Amino acid sequence: MLAKAPEPASAARLPLTRILAAVKRARRHHATVKAEAIRDAPRTEHLRQPSVVTTAYAVTVRAQIAVLATLNAEIKTLQDQVRDHLGQHPDADIYVSQPGLSAALGARVLPATTANSALAASATAPRYPSSATDSSACSTAA
Repeated sequence: MLAKAPEPASAARLPLTRILAAVKRARRHHATVKAEAIRDAPRTEHLRQPSVVTTAYAVTVRAQIAVLATLNAEIKTLQDQVRDHLGQHPDADIYVSQPGLSAALGARVLPATTANSALAASATAPRYPSSATDSSACSTAA
């Protein structure tokens, strides 16, 4: 909605139906009440600023919207790459099949469990040389 109405004057002209549709797309509870509050907010007098300030804020809002749109596109690209690379792992189906684990979360869990597996394997390895009398394996501090 900010892309369509970045300043209070244009936001005040938005019809309730358009605001309500945006609130419902965002899956917000009590959509009608929230849409009415959003419609009424830019109509209050305390939001009025000099036109130069309002214009500057509108330019800033448009720039931030462009940055967010670019970030969202890059996040989508990254998610696709993570999903593709995770699919190459032999245990990927196991991780992704767990309730609540998507490809992105599965990719985060995989190295943690792999690292834990390596730690567990090293924990069972002997910590001392095979012979306690082997002088080349043990050194003493002077």
